[in-house]
Amino acid sequence: MDMLGLLIAVVIAIPVLAIVSIVLTLGTREHVKRLEFRLASLETRLAGTAGEAPAPKPVSAPTPEALPAASEPPEAKIEAPPTPSGPEPPAAAPAPPAPAARPKISLEERFGTQWVVWAGGIALALGGFFLVRQAIEQGWFGPGARVLLAGAVALALIGAGEWMRRRELQTGLAGLPKAHIPSVLTAAGTAIAYADVYAAYALYGFIGPTAAFLLLGVVALGTLAAAL
Repeated sequence: MDMLGLLIAVVIAIPVLAIVSIVLTLGTREHVKRLEFRLASLETRLAGTAGEAPAPKPVSAPTPEALPAASEPPEAKIEAPPTPSGPEPPAAAPAPPAPAARPKISLEERFGTQWVVWAGGIALALGGFFLVRQAIEQGWFGPGARVLLAGAVALALIGAGEWMRRRELQTGLAGLPKAHIPSVLTAAGTAIAYADVYAAYALYGFIGPTAAFLLLGVVALGTLAAAL
């Protein structure tokens, strides 16, 4: 019983920690991307303003003065040599304009762009749980087929999330600018994978405690790798 209670606690705690780590890591990644974009735009503006410095004006040579008539002796005058006018120093480059402040996300926008998508991910995970339960109650599949089907669904969701993450396909809808679909799919697949391992151990006895613990560790490491 002690081993069973410990395994139940691990099954409940690890998915929660995995989902929280995915959300925090993806949020940090998006913040770093925004900072890199702002830095690149500032460097581009500085390079453009530095290339537009005014060209120096050419130095004009002094013209010689006409000699006076020979009938009158010229008066000796000592004139200071003209100082050549050097090129004017280039004007200082104007400071780049400050980036516009990002508008604050309202409660309605946050609800429509983030919470609804995460609610859909939770509903997707619960749908996998209830599908297995319905299959058990109706006797549609045998125990082995149920475990394999749940594992296939979990792998499909995790694979779809990783594929979308690699191709940066977040969402093309204008109304969902903040919805990160890959993280939702990965979280739902991870939750189904944990439930599948637990069912294979506690409900059907296909694997022992050691194998169940190792499989849960593999799922946790896979979730951590997806979050990096």
